[in-house]
Amino acid sequence: MIVTVGTGEGVQHGIAESIQNANPNFIVFVASGASRDTIGKVAEVLRESSQNGLAQLCENQDAVVEVEDPEELNSCYEACVRAFRVLKERQFQPKLVVADFTSGTKAMSAGLVMASVLYGCDKISYVGGSKRDSSGRVVKGSEVIHVIRPSIVFRDLTLANAAEAFNKYQFRACIELIQGLREHLPNDILEKANSLEAAARFYDAWDRFDHVSARVLAKELKIFDQQWKVNTDKNSQVVGQIAEQIQKARESAKSDSNGYFVTLAKSAGDLLMADLLANAKRRGEECRYDDAVARLYRAIELAAQVVFAREFGFSTGRVPLDFIRQKGLESKYASKVDNGFLKLGLRDSYELLADLNHSIGVQFSDLKDDLLGYLNTRNESILAHGLTAVAEEVYEKLSNYANQLCTKAASSGSFEDVLEKFQFPRLTWTPDL
Repeated sequence: MIVTVGTGEGVQHGIAESIQNANPNFIVFVASGASRDTIGKVAEVLRESSQNGLAQLCENQDAVVEVEDPEELNSCYEACVRAFRVLKERQFQPKLVVADFTSGTKAMSAGLVMASVLYGCDKISYVGGSKRDSSGRVVKGSEVIHVIRPSIVFRDLTLANAAEAFNKYQFRACIELIQGLREHLPNDILEKANSLEAAARFYDAWDRFDHVSARVLAKELKIFDQQWKVNTDKNSQVVGQIAEQIQKARESAKSDSNGYFVTLAKSAGDLLMADLLANAKRRGEECRYDDAVARLYRAIELAAQVVFAREFGFSTGRVPLDFIRQKGLESKYASKVDNGFLKLGLRDSYELLADLNHSIGVQFSDLKDDLLGYLNTRNESILAHGLTAVAEEVYEKLSNYANQLCTKAASSGSFEDVLEKFQFPRLTWTPDL
């Protein structure tokens, strides 16, 4: 138990009443220099009521936290926080603490309530009564103990933090905050928290490119949309499309070992390029430029692979030698042939497309002098082959080039419309009143 202590005639009776009602194992008093004497008076009242064990708790001088200025809110709040720390040092869990603000200044009462909400305290109590003396104090014998649970305030503060974590793409942190709420609060006041957790799980899976799992989780987004006033229809639809094409490609791969990649690149190439670009943008917003550039590099590589799959029917990792011969390019690419196939990396893929006079290959060649410098910087990244962190400028430049090449590779009329489907919602948290 944590108890604020004030001064004045008779205040010890209300405090003693509250202590008897709570019957704590340990008490921390938050007192001013002037109100320390009140604690001894509380012990006397408890002894008069044959509550010797509780009286002894009041005499533990190590469990008194003194307020420097009982009229100053910050000072009182800090003292109450220290009181919770005293309990935590003794392995008491905040959710099992009763915080009583029957006595003390208004600043002390407010400080204890704020600290109680911060620590997730289960119960806050105070002693009131219908009969009061001329100074406004409750008359002895008319005390009524009021116990409240600050669950709604605690829930709303946590949800505000969870919504902020969601907006910063910290979906695991969002989920953990909501799971922590369940340790303190009943489920009947957690509807909005439950729908947010469901959404966080969906976006977490999607952010990790686990489209198949995300499609299953998307079934719970309708309630989230209603409660948080957002619209996730485009998100759930596009994830469903990707997941469906992944499953179809897996079926194709059962009869053709090369079928999975080519089938998926043909059917969902635009969506996968947009997914990589949107994911890279989120990493960029987090200033995680190494992660962002790794995704942009893959998007640039994928753009060439999508073109090969759609227009020629094979992957860049398995270009038939006969195809090269037919184009009169065997001598140039002979050194890359292995068992009748060419395995091309990013640069070679675009060079071959340029040799074939494909527009995306020509565009890459036009950008080559500048673009290759940024690609080399990416190769020196600690997430690639080097030990150097990627700068923001490299991310921004490579982002621009990746968007240009993916737009060129896209089969849809407006790649910008496709990209728009990959924008995650932003939450605005306001308490329900």
